[in-house]
Amino acid sequence: MMMKSITLLLVVVSTVLGWAYAQTRVESFPLAQNVPINCDQILETHRFDGTCCALNSTAGNGCVVNVVNGNCVIRGQYFTLDFTSTSGLPCPPSEYEVPGVAPPPTEAPLEDSSVAAGTLSHLLVAVFATMLAFVALA
Repeated sequence: MMMKSITLLLVVVSTVLGWAYAQTRVESFPLAQNVPINCDQILETHRFDGTCCALNSTAGNGCVVNVVNGNCVIRGQYFTLDFTSTSGLPCPPSEYEVPGVAPPPTEAPLEDSSVAAGTLSHLLVAVFATMLAFVALA
């Protein structure tokens, strides 16, 4: 039990010291940060804000924070980060629902081609009728 407590303390201290610098980044490419704390614990002990904070578990029971074409601000017990990516790519899926983060905007559904074709045919009929009316009046 004592060994487990010491290991956890070392992870926390190394995490705090490792995150003490370079916590703000603005890049034109996707950003990712591996954290040696599991995602559940980060969600319990940190506040989130932004438009793209994708949290995914790692094989070593840690967490990776992905930020793509958006902003992610995380403040809490173990670290603070403010990442902004202007990559133009869609925000990746997250294994976790992240409170305080607006979901990525959804694209408007494409217009049904039959509706567009119907609208175009109505427009053509109206133009043709207008032309006939001008010819008849001349």
